[in-house]
Amino acid sequence: MIKKLLLIFIFGINLFALPPLEEPSVLDNEGEVKKIENFPLPKYLENNQPQVKPKSIFLSYEEDIKSVYVNEIFKLTVKVIAALQNPSFSYNFLGGKDYELKNPSAFFHQIDNNQYTITFYFKLKTPSAILPNIKITATNKNGYKESDIIPRLNIKIIPLKEDPEFCGVLADNLNVKNLKTTTFDEKSYMFVMKINYKRANIEDFKIKWTLKDKIEEKKGDFLEGSILYLAYIPPNTKYFNFKYFNLQKKRFEYFSYPVVLKKDELSTQLDLNPKASRFDIYKDSVLGILAIGFLILFILKIRKNQKIGYLYLLLTLLLSGYIIYDQLPFLDKIVKKETRVRILPTENSTIFYTVKKDVKVKVLNRRGKYVKVMFPDNKIGWVKDEDLR
Repeated sequence: MIKKLLLIFIFGINLFALPPLEEPSVLDNEGEVKKIENFPLPKYLENNQPQVKPKSIFLSYEEDIKSVYVNEIFKLTVKVIAALQNPSFSYNFLGGKDYELKNPSAFFHQIDNNQYTITFYFKLKTPSAILPNIKITATNKNGYKESDIIPRLNIKIIPLKEDPEFCGVLADNLNVKNLKTTTFDEKSYMFVMKINYKRANIEDFKIKWTLKDKIEEKKGDFLEGSILYLAYIPPNTKYFNFKYFNLQKKRFEYFSYPVVLKKDELSTQLDLNPKASRFDIYKDSVLGILAIGFLILFILKIRKNQKIGYLYLLLTLLLSGYIIYDQLPFLDKIVKKETRVRILPTENSTIFYTVKKDVKVKVLNRRGKYVKVMFPDNKIGWVKDEDLR
């Protein structure tokens, strides 16, 4: 028993006397850092690593617009910096609602080597309208494309108060050049104004208190132009009142004109009829000069060569006859039954009179396919040439 206990004691002493097992280390016996191997990437991974190209197109707004009025036309200019060689540009609108772009043919202007601008004119139609984000894409001569999106401006939209005399137009300037009142029928007068304007939503011109109104003719665009406005009003109307909102002065401008009935007809009023176009004026002037030239040649050539001389005389007579036909009053004509008589020589002009039976008229002027005529009761208007015989 004593031997067994002695053997167990000796075995335990030997066990605790053994050196501890060493853990693996990155240090060698001399304390130096062991070298860690770098394993190479497979070639297919080396060749397909993503390459990040630097951005080469930058967008910003030139205007810092805080607020606009409902239906105001305002400009918004985007500045483009493009680090591309000879780029071409395109644009798209993303999102937005209740807006109208007034110049869909807007184009980019180059400012210097890499700076460009494009100006848009917008109209926001409701107080809850939202401008779109604008995406601009630049393409270089090699076909490389790059796009950027400039976020919409958060603009406060101010509605104007309702007013039956407010014509709905907001403009930098608006003025009435000519006006006239004439009888339309037993129940209404016809009131006509020629109006000039600058930066205006002129297409919205409408006066609610009238019986009926319309823009009879429009020249120019939203930045500057003129309209011929026509309204049917009750015969007992004493004053024609309306107002517009002046964008420069930030206030309403008021107009009031007495309704004075004129005996002469609408189409005879000074400067309300469309004037002869510049082309017609230049055409007749050139033909007149040619006629005089042929007459001089006739005088010079008649003694030397009668055939050539008479040819020049014939050309002189033909040109003179055409000019007289184009400019001077003509003989009486017959207007056919059911012919519609227009205020102006345009397809969309207001029809103010329909001929109930064949009637003899006096031809006063011509403009394209339309003829200005005066009826026996002194009514004056425009009819199509095909309606005469």
